[in-house]
Amino acid sequence: MSRPFLLLLLYIALITCQSSSYLKVTTSTNAMYQIAEAIAPYISSEIKQATIPDQSGEADGPLGIKIRYDLSQIYVQQFSTGSYNLQLIPGRGVAISLQGATMQLQMNWQYHGPLGISGSGSATDYVVMNVNFLLALGYNGNLQVSVQDVNVGITNLEIVVQGGASWFYQIMVDILHSKLSGIFSSTIASEMSTTVTNTANYYLSHTPTSFALSDDVVLDYQLTAAPDVQSSFSTSQHQGQFLDPANPQLCNLDSGNLPDFILNSHALTFVLSQSMVGCLGNLLIRQNKLAGTITSQMVPKNSPVQLETSDVNLKKIVPGLFERYPFRPLNLNVSASQSPNLNITANQPMLVNGYLNVQVEVETVSGNLIPVFGIAIQADFQVEAQIQSGNLTGSLTLFNQNTTITWTNVGPVDDTGIFFLTKLFLSAIISLVNQHTQIGIPIPKLHGIQFSDSVVVPFDGYLGVGTNFNFSPENIHNSKTFST
Repeated sequence: MSRPFLLLLLYIALITCQSSSYLKVTTSTNAMYQIAEAIAPYISSEIKQATIPDQSGEADGPLGIKIRYDLSQIYVQQFSTGSYNLQLIPGRGVAISLQGATMQLQMNWQYHGPLGISGSGSATDYVVMNVNFLLALGYNGNLQVSVQDVNVGITNLEIVVQGGASWFYQIMVDILHSKLSGIFSSTIASEMSTTVTNTANYYLSHTPTSFALSDDVVLDYQLTAAPDVQSSFSTSQHQGQFLDPANPQLCNLDSGNLPDFILNSHALTFVLSQSMVGCLGNLLIRQNKLAGTITSQMVPKNSPVQLETSDVNLKKIVPGLFERYPFRPLNLNVSASQSPNLNITANQPMLVNGYLNVQVEVETVSGNLIPVFGIAIQADFQVEAQIQSGNLTGSLTLFNQNTTITWTNVGPVDDTGIFFLTKLFLSAIISLVNQHTQIGIPIPKLHGIQFSDSVVVPFDGYLGVGTNFNFSPENIHNSKTFST
């Protein structure tokens, strides 16, 4: 039997709590605060790299004299965002207010006055400000952010002048104070707009929008529209399609009307349509992966039933088989008769319905394969899924089965006996699948995010996955990289 066929139930069990055939993600205001807190040090680091152009001009000095000044090598020595407040603006984005942001700058100064009066030195500027702006969310095939409506209000500016004649300190302070307030306001507004926009868009552009289950099965969860920003949370619709990269075909199954749903105890909520398993199954059927052959050599020696016509159980269930083909090995050709379905109901176990056709074949002495009888199996598997250490793990158990003899070329087949053998067959498959599900597979997520306190909650027709997270955007670099 092929590896993809054996992993079908693994896919069914594990994909449940990842992106679905259609996916909606709800982000709470608390989650946005957490992301802002994690990104703030990177914003501060970027603004410290701001380039402020040299300034020169003429100012009025004492007794009406004109003072020519030059300010050079102005740079930001320190910057801190202070405290911040976030407010979701429906239909637009996130309004961000930085209260008590602080900045320390260093510069060189030089002046020239009448009668050859001149001087030079350095100055340290301590700035306290409030910064307000809107982080607008847009969509052009991918999520885009932009900073709009930036307003910078300087609440305190303290200037310490070093060098030159001491009697001229206050004159220079007055000149610098009058000139620098506007310079700092415009610089911070420009740098905040550029830095936040570039930082966010660089991060988004390097965030994966698909997850490879295998070389030819990819889960595409890219955004399909601009996020819907509401007053207390934001929702985003995602593709959530299983595709063959070499031949992408979108699934046409009805995803249902996924609700704007949030688990108040968790920062993020994923809403997954139950039709995801059908979409995955349709893809695997197109790829002929829901079919395989089990040979007698693949059955463990300690199995209670061997794929041999001489097996004691088979001789009782299909007496004509041994009589006609004594001491010959058997093959089972297994294929899905239709795509599996996932049924999710509130307060009920999650069930996957599987449909299999089994053709039993005898291998003759000459190596030919002769079909002898057929079985149709409809089985329900209960899915137990959970998230551990960032991986989705779980297990399957057989919930219910129906077995039908569809045809026979070797005489009567005992229905009860075949039911028993089919149950052993399904149990062996489940045991193999569960060995993989205990290891689990990674949940697709943004770079730097680690999920925690995750829960899986079934509802009628869809699955809710709530999770908290830790965010460390270690892959963010400086704005010079962002602009390339």
